[in-house]
Amino acid sequence: MNTLQQVAGAIGTAVAITVMTLGINRFMQAAHQQNTSANESLALVAGTQESFIFVLIVAIIGLICSLFMERVKLLDIKSSDRE
Repeated sequence: MNTLQQVAGAIGTAVAITVMTLGINRFMQAAHQQNTSANESLALVAGTQESFIFVLIVAIIGLICSLFMERVKLLDIKSSDRE
């Protein structure tokens, strides 16, 4: 793995955790800040679901983008290096 892949993975993880935290906060506001253990568990579940939905959307966008990428043949690269 190169450095760009590692940095992109770290950024993706940070964004996913941010989405999860926002989902938890949104659930707790809807529950009118009733800090019971059941609500805290449900808030964690709600935040995790929102995070997974976000990651799924990003993965689908990546899949769609990959369908429009052109393959570069190795022979073309070698012949262009010789010129």
